[in-house]
Amino acid sequence: MRFFAGLNIILLTVFFALGCSSSQERQHPNFTSAELKEFGIAVFFPTLWDLNFDSRRRLHLIIRGATPEGLRASMEYRGIAQTQEDVDLYAQGWHKAMPANFDGFAIVDRQKLSSDSGDVYHFEATFREGETLKRVIGRLRFREGRVHTMYYIASDKDFPSFRPMVEEMDQLHRYFKP
Repeated sequence: MRFFAGLNIILLTVFFALGCSSSQERQHPNFTSAELKEFGIAVFFPTLWDLNFDSRRRLHLIIRGATPEGLRASMEYRGIAQTQEDVDLYAQGWHKAMPANFDGFAIVDRQKLSSDSGDVYHFEATFREGETLKRVIGRLRFREGRVHTMYYIASDKDFPSFRPMVEEMDQLHRYFKP
């Protein structure tokens, strides 16, 4: 009987300790998704963010909202048919085109990342939007005959608190054959 009483105390202690470690749980708002069948992607984003289609910048989707800390941030998506076989050459052209899309564009990091689901061409840069210095992470993927580009944008000074959300969203997106 003492054995079971001791075991109960140990189990209660373990459950209590696990319950108190909530700081390790996801600190971001719940995510929702928008499936763009014609582009072969399900894009995940925070539930309370606004979803807009915008053709002015030839982007298919712009999603804006606030981080858990109340900071303004956005994610932009563009998907096109993959017409070029040499994906490395395509990615080089994509990187070279970025300064034309952002005022005062300055590259911070650029690399090709490999994963089980395929390569990801990545850049991180700063740019000016009026008087505000912004930071953007761009990710380019080739999946199921499509070119998928994502841009995650927030003010440069607030980006460190936005980065975990970027990584979480980026891992959730799903690609499929349109």
